[in-house]
Amino acid sequence: MSMTGEDVSQETGSDVEAYFWIDNCDTAYTSREMDGHGDVGRNIADHPESELVGFENPKHFDQLMHQIAQRDDVSHSSQLVWHLANQDEIDDIDELRSLAVDAQHPNDYGDGFKHFNEFLYGEPAERDIVTAAWEDPVDYVVNDVLGDYAPGVIGGRLKQNGAGIEVEKFCGGREKAERIQQERGIDVNEAPSFAFGNSSGDRPMMMPADEAFGRDRAEEFSTLYTPEDEEFWTMGTLGVGAYELASGGEVYDAVQGMEEFLETGEENYDSVDLDPVTRGGRETGEYTEYLSNAYETVKESF
Repeated sequence: MSMTGEDVSQETGSDVEAYFWIDNCDTAYTSREMDGHGDVGRNIADHPESELVGFENPKHFDQLMHQIAQRDDVSHSSQLVWHLANQDEIDDIDELRSLAVDAQHPNDYGDGFKHFNEFLYGEPAERDIVTAAWEDPVDYVVNDVLGDYAPGVIGGRLKQNGAGIEVEKFCGGREKAERIQQERGIDVNEAPSFAFGNSSGDRPMMMPADEAFGRDRAEEFSTLYTPEDEEFWTMGTLGVGAYELASGGEVYDAVQGMEEFLETGEENYDSVDLDPVTRGGRETGEYTEYLSNAYETVKESF
């Protein structure tokens, strides 16, 4: 059984009532027309100076990542971090960081994702992007986009050594759950948490979460699933409703919170777009039935 917000507060000495673990690539950070690729590595591969780190173009990047994925010593989804530590051209981490940051597209963070973080700012809810990609460019860009409202970032980590650059920590697959515990002191099996993901690499943080919201390839690991949702309005709405329920509210409170999220979002970002939500393949959580009903109520009236 998951710990309540009160239990976690006593255990950690904080007033956190709920934790949100959000995958970056193609979940919070998605491709836009004429903009980026929704993926930190593909954006680097599309940069004018990408050959400095061994990428000819995004297609070549995909080929290299596939080859690296065959290695026994590289965890799922951590190919980019491994490659950046083992490429031959750039041996200064500041130079590498500058290229990686310059390659990203801040506008590719959906309006719904931005408003979700603004809306929960100041509430006893911790929000973290948990990504297999290199942590530094994600952290830089999300802080550039959201400033004080930015979530924390836990990701693959590189460091400078005497000979060049090396991997300090991976954050792919099972390592996502491990890094959450290392960085935040929270066991995803015991904290009142909500996870958002789009692939099998997110399974270790989605399966033990109270509710898991998935898109794309994560249907099997989701309690509630929407196939698209590039702007994060649907998943953000589900997250707000889940927070209200985890905080002791009833379905009515969840509906009110979700409606307020959407109304203020429309005021701040001009429009919102809600997508259909179905049950995922994972065993339902404590709030799934209530949350599903609340979402349908909100979707019909909004």
